Amino acid sequence: SPTTPPWDGVLRCIAESGFAGTELGPVGYYDPDRLGGLLKQYKLELIAGNIFEKLHEPAEMPAILEKTHKSCRILKEHGARFFTIVPHIAEERVATAGRPTEVQKLPDDRWKQFMQAIVQVAEVTKSYGIQCTLHPHSGAWLETEDEIHRAMADLPADLVYLCLDVGHCAYAGIDPVKMYRRYASRTPFLHFKDIDGAVLARLQTQKLGFWDGVSGGVFCPLGHGVVDFPALLRAMKAEGFSGWVTVEQDADNKIPDVDARLQKPFECCKLNMQYLRSLGVVDPAAAKAPDASSYMGRFDGSEAKHASPAMAAMAGAADSKEANVSMLPTSTKWSVLSSRMEGLVAELSELVSNQDAYCVSHSRAEGKAMCAVREKMLSTPWADEWAQRRTMFSYGEEMST
Repeated sequence: SPTTPPWDGVLRCIAESGFAGTELGPVGYYDPDRLGGLLKQYKLELIAGNIFEKLHEPAEMPAILEKTHKSCRILKEHGARFFTIVPHIAEERVATAGRPTEVQKLPDDRWKQFMQAIVQVAEVTKSYGIQCTLHPHSGAWLETEDEIHRAMADLPADLVYLCLDVGHCAYAGIDPVKMYRRYASRTPFLHFKDIDGAVLARLQTQKLGFWDGVSGGVFCPLGHGVVDFPALLRAMKAEGFSGWVTVEQDADNKIPDVDARLQKPFECCKLNMQYLRSLGVVDPAAAKAPDASSYMGRFDGSEAKHASPAMAAMAGAADSKEANVSMLPTSTKWSVLSSRMEGLVAELSELVSNQDAYCVSHSRAEGKAMCAVREKMLSTPWADEWAQRRTMFSYGEEMST
């Protein structure tokens, strides 16, 4: 699209936001002659490519397969592992996106052809040694929970895997954590994005379509929407996930301000990275053994450097050196103390194995009152409460209280 920001500027923003990789995007967007040099310059890996095409239209298949070949040749050259099939938005479905009970369904014969088209593309990617994943999308013929289950049942499990986009799941009224748990063994690759619940509710009430949602800001920065990322990360860790996640920030690139088409998503991407780091997501290559005074782990099983976003901020943002805990407020000191106790779970794993430690750390052998307190602690959006000055306890601190 002529309104899409320049690709080399996008790569620069990805790197400056702190991300380690990029997807290829549609064929023709990234310049293959310059791609290798810029990936090296920005220290980025090429992770995946995709198509966003009308696989439900048989006449489109020759062109779709040719695009798949072109993309896979570039992906293979740069060592990328994944290819993602994203069904294109359908005119019959775009108006009812986010309202799963109102959607029109593909007839059985067209659904069968749709599945056969996906298999054809997957067979091409397999010939290049690239794993094919399927990405459900709002406003497409593959959107609702029953359609995802049907596709996973109809498609060969050893050929077509799932690229779970947690934002599009939430848009369709699907619990992304439950969906991940169900298909964890078939989900080697995810897309992270978040959904503004208030905007989605307005779209549903006013019966507005998908493109109205995009222009209306339904895709918000991570942590500002309805997706429970702490719960999702716990589920991913429990399943032993060690692959790649693409963090996406959907934006309206048809706005008249040309600079804002790049800068607005750029600012959101930096916020997304800050949020993920506050939850304990780190670059494994950059991770190092903690010193004797460092934070040893959180109750969610992550290896966050700080017990809470507040502590991270006081330490001078995510990339700073350890804070002098003696200078922190009393409430934060309690969080530091709590973090030492939570770190015992990590020590326990060394003694009785990871599985036993996992079982102990997730034990629910507690009284009804304590169970109710714990569930309230876990369900409260502490980051929002902290930001609005409605509590003195940020995420992590509340567990010590």
